[in-house]
Amino acid sequence: MTIDRTLRECARATIPTMVKRILSTSGSPSDLQKEAVKTILVQASMFFAEWVELPQASRNPSIPCQAR
Repeated sequence: MTIDRTLRECARATIPTMVKRILSTSGSPSDLQKEAVKTILVQASMFFAEWVELPQASRNPSIPCQAR
């Protein structure tokens, strides 16, 4: 299975913003957010590296990136 490069790049750009928003609303100190975002992105990439190898039938459909 191939992943459309446009969707991948859009997701990679959107995810850090979503993580920052969640950290802000949960009361995380702003001076620690940059490092927390990096840690979360590394953990997510390790988790989803395994997910990519799951059979197609066990996956949820992807949500396309919305145009801004």
